[in-house]
Amino acid sequence: MTDSPAPEPLSPELEATVDEIFGRRDRDDMQPTIDAFLALLAEHPGRLDESIAVLARALAGWPESASLRAFHALGLHAAGRSDGAVGELLALVADAVRTPDVLRYEAALRGNAAHLAGLDAQRRMIDGSSRD
Repeated sequence: MTDSPAPEPLSPELEATVDEIFGRRDRDDMQPTIDAFLALLAEHPGRLDESIAVLARALAGWPESASLRAFHALGLHAAGRSDGAVGELLALVADAVRTPDVLRYEAALRGNAAHLAGLDAQRRMIDGSSRD
């Protein structure tokens, strides 16, 4: 990961909208929240790279956070980086799910995670982007 500039702050209106969406959130029914954020993204596109960079910086501070890793994977997926997203999730499974069947295939999961992360890195180099 390279250092990237801090993201631009949200406008007061956009920040109020985000706060409103979170305020209406029902953790037992997240689909309305997801739909609201997808609509907001359609109105305010072009900040996926910033989101991924923010999550990557957070992971640098809290590398053991499974939830940050999952949201980082979601960000990669939203940015069209499916190899990176699946690689992140496979690594998370290998690190956090300690069931006998996962332990049996841990090396395969880690190998596939590394392979997918490598493909993601290659694509970013080809595309000229070096941010996480």
